[in-house]
Amino acid sequence: MKVLVAIGALVLLLALWAGGTYFNIVRLDEEVGAKVGGVRVVEQRRYDNLTNQMAAVRGIFQQERAVFIGVTEARARVGQMLQVDPAQLAADPELQRQFLAAQQQYSGALGRLLVTVENYPELRSSESVVALQATIEGSENRIANERRLLQEVTARYNVAIRGPMGSFWANQMGLARRDYFETQPGAEQAPQIDLSLDAPQVAPATP
Repeated sequence: MKVLVAIGALVLLLALWAGGTYFNIVRLDEEVGAKVGGVRVVEQRRYDNLTNQMAAVRGIFQQERAVFIGVTEARARVGQMLQVDPAQLAADPELQRQFLAAQQQYSGALGRLLVTVENYPELRSSESVVALQATIEGSENRIANERRLLQEVTARYNVAIRGPMGSFWANQMGLARRDYFETQPGAEQAPQIDLSLDAPQVAPATP
């Protein structure tokens, strides 16, 4: 009888462990998707808020064409990724990687724009440029916070699916390790600015 009770208790504990692991992985998978959605929300806000401001300062940056073109091209890529269905984005790690990469490229371009502004006192004196700086810095702070939260829950998820029971459920559910968001080396560096007369003109910012 004692042996049967011990076996029954062991089976119950294993069942509780298996069930707890399963629901923890499901919860973390959903949480990762939710945090991806949070990053998407703040990215959409940055995209929308900077649209009019970038148009307002476009003329000021005509001589810094390389910088402004870089921002315009990066913004276009972000605009394309923002058209992806949110549910599809939350469920597809590869799309998430592409979306985060587009964000990072845009952040890097905006960072180089701010470096350029700091190097030109006449630009810093413009009210429209000051407003643009404030918007960029505020947007980047919000995005950095959302990315940090995404990194944290991604770490918990990746740890959860590496355990013996976690890996079993992950295989059963078709779940895989998720990539972390990584910054690109050199994104903070100021670009070489082409001031020649035959430098390309800035294209309109289109999503």
